[in-house]
Amino acid sequence: MDNTEWNSIVGNFPHSHILQTWEWAQVKKAFGWKPIYKVWQNQGSADVKAAALILIKTLPLRGFSSKLKIMYVPKGPLLLDWGNSTLRCEILDDLEKISRDNKAIFIKIDPDVVVGTGIPDSEGNDVSELGVVIKRELIERRWRFSASQIQYRNTVILDLTKAEDELLARMKQKTRYNIRLSERKGVRVRIGGKDDIAMLYTMYQETSARDGFIIREKAYYEKVWQTFFLNRGNGRVTLDKSHPYAIPYIAEFNDEPIAAIVVFHFQEKAWYLYGMSRKIHRNKMPNYLLQWEAIKG
Repeated sequence: MDNTEWNSIVGNFPHSHILQTWEWAQVKKAFGWKPIYKVWQNQGSADVKAAALILIKTLPLRGFSSKLKIMYVPKGPLLLDWGNSTLRCEILDDLEKISRDNKAIFIKIDPDVVVGTGIPDSEGNDVSELGVVIKRELIERRWRFSASQIQYRNTVILDLTKAEDELLARMKQKTRYNIRLSERKGVRVRIGGKDDIAMLYTMYQETSARDGFIIREKAYYEKVWQTFFLNRGNGRVTLDKSHPYAIPYIAEFNDEPIAAIVVFHFQEKAWYLYGMSRKIHRNKMPNYLLQWEAIKG
């Protein structure tokens, strides 16, 4: 199976995700993970009903001849219909068997199954009945919630098919003000590429030190960005949405980079995964303009 075939399979699912693509598998492969491309088909048919990029990693255990194996399905598995209890049972059975067959100490999954929308235990919170059922089934099957989460537990989803005026109207007045303020103060946003990777990592380091969060080594981000960035010049062009890619939006003042975000694209979705900024010129509100330009892009 090649990248085109796998991405075509993944892209047909309603909850397809950038972390289930062939390119993401190649990134993880460079850091010791072995990818397994698993597809479930309807009996007697070529129709795919589920798929999963499964990552497996071997960890040496000091003082023992045996080695530990761990498995992870980033933002998967993918099912055509999570409401189909028979299908859910089949996929979970197989994942558990794959884990046992590989002698893994655990397998972790984090599919995009909605448990609820809104802020939990607050007015306007809407609990998903299907999400509650799936969560209960996992507990009954002796799956455990991991205290070590890799992906964000909550996601903000924005419908980008709306007109720009409508998107602006839904923002807080202060947000609209800060976007205009950034433009008035001379901040400009350009689309970057692979030549900007070193600068972006340096800025990300500054952000992590200032805001107190841990980032990975430089080689990791270089691999991610080299894999997904496109050298396409300074301007917007129409790209093949079936091919995963990432766009770095870079805010500059007097031609000096002061903030940036990295937005990944696959099919009809976009994910804002990385954000970074410098201490200087923060009063010019570059992050507001950055995100607005990414929304428009």
